[in-house]
Amino acid sequence: MTTNYLFPLPLPLHIAFCIISFLFFGVQYLRKKYTYHLLLSFAVPSTLLIYACSSDWAFTVFGFEQLALYILILVSIFLTKKKVAKEEEQSQNLLEEKSDENSDS
Repeated sequence: MTTNYLFPLPLPLHIAFCIISFLFFGVQYLRKKYTYHLLLSFAVPSTLLIYACSSDWAFTVFGFEQLALYILILVSIFLTKKKVAKEEEQSQNLLEEKSDENSDS
């Protein structure tokens, strides 16, 4: 197996990694419905596009595509964490209110 100088994994291993990551993040998206799982399920396999790039222009477009995807993923993770923290805080407040009502009775 030869290693591409553009990517540190041999092509068959890269393909296997992309399939596994697509399935893993796809299942995670179906379970948790977090947008960043959906984005990751496409971002990792899109790294296979590096093998289709033959010109400097194509490498530039590929680089911007990857950059845009990973910025979207980071923003999505940040927003999801804020949303989950807010939901947990609200559920904690409800539990405290219920325990206060039960202790007053």
